[in-house]
Amino acid sequence: MRSILSFFIWLLLSVSPVYGAVQEENSGQSKIEQQLPQIQDKEDEKLRLIYQVFIYATDLKNAYKTVKLALKRRPNSLYWHYKMAEVASWLGKGQDAIKSMDYIYRHTHNIKIKKKILKSALQLYQYEIAAPLIKEEALKNPTEKNIKDMVYVYNQIGKPEIAAKVLGTTLKEKGRR
Repeated sequence: MRSILSFFIWLLLSVSPVYGAVQEENSGQSKIEQQLPQIQDKEDEKLRLIYQVFIYATDLKNAYKTVKLALKRRPNSLYWHYKMAEVASWLGKGQDAIKSMDYIYRHTHNIKIKKKILKSALQLYQYEIAAPLIKEEALKNPTEKNIKDMVYVYNQIGKPEIAAKVLGTTLKEKGRR
């Protein structure tokens, strides 16, 4: 089974994206204008296909490697960050999953993802990732629980002065009301 998958992947990767660009060379547009988007789309399509093959074959380790490669080539892709969060969590690679979820949250501000990040980050002692999210929550909704959570997390990362500053700002604003 592995040899068939390996051959299939080799076949997909061996077809040069330049081949399609050479055929279109005579169409009148600049070679660079034509090649770049098409090469990127074809490359991404190949990576998605390879990823799907590994997922369907339940070969999560190679699916993970494929996603890492895709993120190396497309570091700003929400699609590949979502797939990284998914596969990394299946493989128990919590730090990679949290990093990708954090990227997705910073670009979408999805509340469900924020909650997943906080839960996972606190369970894995990734306080550096949780701190800005907890601080944001404490500023928006300064309940006793949110303030205690913020103070705890910033103490854990060795920056209690940030929590004190936020707490001071929050108390000043409450005093103005």
